[in-house]
Amino acid sequence: MSDTMTLAPARRTGGVRPAAEQPTVVELRLEAMRWVADDVVTAELVSLEAAPLPAWEPGDCIEVALPSGRWGRYPLCGDPWDRSRYRIAVERSGDHGVSELYDATLIGRAVQVRAVPEHCSLEPALSYLFLADGIGVASVLAMVARAAEQRVPWRVVYTGRTLDEMAFVDELCSLPGGRVELCPLDECGPLDLTTALSRVDASTEVYVCDSPALVEAVAGSPFAPPAARVHVVRP
Repeated sequence: MSDTMTLAPARRTGGVRPAAEQPTVVELRLEAMRWVADDVVTAELVSLEAAPLPAWEPGDCIEVALPSGRWGRYPLCGDPWDRSRYRIAVERSGDHGVSELYDATLIGRAVQVRAVPEHCSLEPALSYLFLADGIGVASVLAMVARAAEQRVPWRVVYTGRTLDEMAFVDELCSLPGGRVELCPLDECGPLDLTTALSRVDASTEVYVCDSPALVEAVAGSPFAPPAARVHVVRP
């Protein structure tokens, strides 16, 4: 197998999106923030009228108008069956301005939100391997929960700078039917994907969060599955 395999983004289909080509902008209220790791919070957005929010699927993202006037894109990482709120994860040191929401003074305020007109779909499979790095775990969290809900075997290999900085660890470990392998850099060193990928068979779909180092490591591994079964989950 070539060690120069090119990985494509996961297939994108309909999810939280309006019918029009231009996404509709709505106002939601930032109801709460909760600590989920050092320097990572979740932000919960609810309707101003307490109305159900549009349905969404694992892999969907939303964009939120930031105080600077920019738009920040965030994967939805809550429960798709809970139409009362959207949950996103915000890292204090996030790139492209997304860390602007890491501000408790915004709680209670109305923010503008628009749907991203595509999403990364979770393909049917007999088993799944999810590879996550840092805040990128938010991109695959709802997918892991969906796999658990559907009783499809799953495995998560999750790395980050330190265990304290790795969000959603308890939530992942509470999901049934799978296994979570935690690999903090300060304890384990750089992630070695040899073991994880060498156990992937033809029945497994692999989802990789959009971490350049992780994507490069998968593409360069001699055990990388065929490109058609490797999906890069990009917000």
